[in-house]
Amino acid sequence: MLLALLLRVPSLLKGGWKDPLLRSVAVVLCLGIAIFTCVAPPSIIRINAASGIRNFAAVLAYSLLTATSAAIIHLMITWRGGPEEHRRRAARWCTAVYGSVVAALFTLFFLGDAPHERLRDLDTYYAQTPYIREMITVYLLAHTLAAATMTILCHRWYRKVTGLLRAGLTLFAAGALCNLLYDACKLTAVVARWTGHNLDSLSTNVAPPVAGFGTLCLSVGYVLPSAGERLAQTASAWIKHRRLAPLARLTNGLIPGASIRLPWWSPPGVRHLQRRSDIRDGLRAIRPYIDEVEKTAALRVLLSQGIGLKEAEASAQAIALLAARAALLAEQSAHLATGQPLPEPPAEGDVIPDDPDSLQLLAAALRTRTTGYRSAAVTALD
Repeated sequence: MLLALLLRVPSLLKGGWKDPLLRSVAVVLCLGIAIFTCVAPPSIIRINAASGIRNFAAVLAYSLLTATSAAIIHLMITWRGGPEEHRRRAARWCTAVYGSVVAALFTLFFLGDAPHERLRDLDTYYAQTPYIREMITVYLLAHTLAAATMTILCHRWYRKVTGLLRAGLTLFAAGALCNLLYDACKLTAVVARWTGHNLDSLSTNVAPPVAGFGTLCLSVGYVLPSAGERLAQTASAWIKHRRLAPLARLTNGLIPGASIRLPWWSPPGVRHLQRRSDIRDGLRAIRPYIDEVEKTAALRVLLSQGIGLKEAEASAQAIALLAARAALLAEQSAHLATGQPLPEPPAEGDVIPDDPDSLQLLAAALRTRTTGYRSAAVTALD
């Protein structure tokens, strides 16, 4: 849960706290972290010692769990969207109901008597103690209601979403079902105590790992849609960057000192934009050396071989660019040999339309420039 929260920190620092959904996720994760911190036996001992009240850590944990239930319902309401007034009204009802439950938990705790510190089995140990019994029942019923509400909302919404959002919602539903199983184990153990039986192992041994696994599902479900989309965008930018390598090799060094050296930690998206910019500059330098007659002849040959129009145009462009690059390098060498200044590339004008798809298509044509129909086209022109 802490890792999931840390993944959200950059967005929160950039003003994301104003986003109701991001704010709801952060609140849920913070409350969840607080719960698992409080219920660890060493933490229970320290909280009880600091407060000076036996088993105060229990009512604190129950209150945090109840607040988390309310926060998760609020998150589901915000996540699903809908009319603003409906969402606000539902959020107010949720806050009022669960706020009353938290107040009731503290009231019942201080009315009851729990003199013996219990680190793992307070639910069953005090299951028949007046007021403490009611406190335990109230928190379990409130948590069960929240888990059931989450499950119903996930089921209703599941068919309306796709992709990573559906995957996240699936994990969210799995976490809600784990919460229901946790409540079932706890309630069964408590009711067994009421009837004179002993099923404490359900509460002390089964319920905690179920809650842990459910929290893992909820945490991953929170971050999967946004983190998965971010990873997909990063992967897409990296793939596009790699696919432009043939064009980058073609234009590399045509304009000395024009490329900006990026630090190694630069993200793929920035690298992709920089490579596109460098390629554009290089193609602009090549443009005056393109033989349009040769290019048109190559296109005619390629089309006569049954190649599609777009692919044939890209292949003809690749053939022309290779020849133009050789001509430009030869002229640069001649200028350097005589000591004359290098020719300046034209300030305007592009070899191909200024869009990423055209660059990708041209890069693909260069990647296969020595095989198949392209070799046949060059032979026919020769």
